[in-house]
Amino acid sequence: MTGSGNPDGNAKRRQPSIVLELDPEKEEIRKQVARYSLNAMQFPILRLVGFAGIAFFILVHNYSLFKVFSWTAFLQFSATASLYSLFSWLILYRYFGKTGRFDLGLFFFCTDLLVFALAVYLSGGEKSFLFLIFVVRVADQAYTSFRRVLWFAHLSVATYILLLLYLHFVDHHPISLSFEVPKICLIYMVDLYICLTARTAEKLRNRTRASISLARDSIKKLKQQSTELMAATIKAEEANISKSEFLSNINHEIRTPLNGLTGMTSLLSDTELNTEQKEYVAMIKLSADALLEVFNDILEFSRVESGGLKLEEKMFDLRKILHNAVNKVGLKARQKNLGFDVEISSETPSLIIGDPVRFRQIIANLGENAVKFTEYGNIRIAVEVDRLKESEVSLHIAVADTGVGVSPDVVEKIFERFSQADGSSTRKVGGIGLGLTMSKHMAEIMGGRIWLESPLPERFLISDFAASARAGSGTVFHVTLPFRLPESSHEEGIRNSLT
Repeated sequence: MTGSGNPDGNAKRRQPSIVLELDPEKEEIRKQVARYSLNAMQFPILRLVGFAGIAFFILVHNYSLFKVFSWTAFLQFSATASLYSLFSWLILYRYFGKTGRFDLGLFFFCTDLLVFALAVYLSGGEKSFLFLIFVVRVADQAYTSFRRVLWFAHLSVATYILLLLYLHFVDHHPISLSFEVPKICLIYMVDLYICLTARTAEKLRNRTRASISLARDSIKKLKQQSTELMAATIKAEEANISKSEFLSNINHEIRTPLNGLTGMTSLLSDTELNTEQKEYVAMIKLSADALLEVFNDILEFSRVESGGLKLEEKMFDLRKILHNAVNKVGLKARQKNLGFDVEISSETPSLIIGDPVRFRQIIANLGENAVKFTEYGNIRIAVEVDRLKESEVSLHIAVADTGVGVSPDVVEKIFERFSQADGSSTRKVGGIGLGLTMSKHMAEIMGGRIWLESPLPERFLISDFAASARAGSGTVFHVTLPFRLPESSHEEGIRNSLT
């Protein structure tokens, strides 16, 4: 005995594939081919096999009834059924599908009942137990439609009644109504039962067709949307490449004159100028610095959005980097007479491994955003440990302010590019709206997340923080960022080298 290898694999290979054709024309062609194969090839074979079985039953039935083998009835039925099967197959093979609305398959299903009647006639007529064969024709139509099954239910009963009439008036057989009426009723009741089951099956088939039609429409829509999305993606990629090339080309062209402008204003401010001239030079330098900052933000955002931002993995002193990040924020806060406070929890590690540049950018962006939208009150930046493991630490940074706050309807939009809570042309606060967007992207690239709360939660509303009666509802931005911890055996030496 040889092994069967992988039975499960063979079973999977034997399973027929199911294909849902989306093209209506191709689907109709497939159905026509399937109908032709079914009616011109498969049904004729089943018809011949069925008639062979009936012929054998006639031989056995007659022997049981007459106690002797009667080959005459067997040969008569076999010859008639064979000729009929061959004739019907030739007609179906040659003309099926070419007769318009006239269904040759249905026609031969009806004429099969005459062959069934012949089988009953040759097996004893009214004495034959083969009368139940008329139920078979109704049963094998149950897969079609309720109306078709109902038609065959009445046609089969009518055929049997015609056979009884032939036996009585032509062959002069005595017909017992007390015996034949129950037989007719039996055939009819079984046929009606099959009709009811066919109706239920038809409803299920209609639901299946509706589901397939819905699936086909949905797949077509998805395919169309996928094509449109692919085209839009290609256009977006082309536009993104063009944008990157454009920004790369103008990088040198804009930076060079801007650097020259800021440099010359610095030199000019060191010369002997009167008070009015110094004010003009200061305004020029301030405008040039602002323009350079905007240009740097656009380039940085383009790099983040295009995936060109690469993270560094280096050890740095968290408190030193944080001090560098908040220096400029604190200066701007003091210029607006705002209180400014930085808190670092005692359990926060000093040395961590990550990207110090992006960490500093996120803190600076959030701090400057807080100063920008706060006219009265305070700014607070707090750093604490969110989660701590053996070799990893997640820091929680909160940047709170007593500014105007953010209304609930714009909370979801606050991190969108070129977006501000007040997007009108008359807004008091300037900026191009990229700081929060870049902070969100950088936090996600680093494996963290960023969110906001507005108005300010109660845990931040302490007396020294919301000291001004004119302070707004306030906002607090939260950031969680994961970092790696250095090995404890080297931490002390590295701390000494940094200090």
